[in-house]
Amino acid sequence: MKNLPRFSVLFLAIAVLSGACTKKSAPRTTSTYFVSATISGGSPYYSSGSNVTTTGTSGGNVKISSYVPVGTSDRQLEFYFIAYPGTVGTYPLNGVSQGAIYAGVSPEIGRSAVHGTLTLTSVTPDIIGTYNFTCTDSTLVSGSFDVPAL
Repeated sequence: MKNLPRFSVLFLAIAVLSGACTKKSAPRTTSTYFVSATISGGSPYYSSGSNVTTTGTSGGNVKISSYVPVGTSDRQLEFYFIAYPGTVGTYPLNGVSQGAIYAGVSPEIGRSAVHGTLTLTSVTPDIIGTYNFTCTDSTLVSGSFDVPAL
């Protein structure tokens, strides 16, 4: 009986320490990935699920792509970073370090952003943010996104 308190204390210490050493898993997204936009002079844009992708590496080239299938012509919206910073903040969409391209059904050519901003409010577990930009043909594009993190 003398050893019972010692074993109880030892058992309690092991239980507490083993609970403190459990591995924490990375947070997982609870949302469906999407890119939404309002395009001046056109219908709303909404892409989700497997139609939304993120490719590249932090510190390197990164492209966020989305498309909406419309018959034989897709509508597409892309954002790119020459050197993705991986941090929250507001970035200029000027075609130099970061940029955006919108390709609508009519005409079926891409329109690059001439100026605008992309704001990242979260970079993990998802890349989440908002944007607005003006294209080379004066088309205005603004919206929000929740896309896969790198």
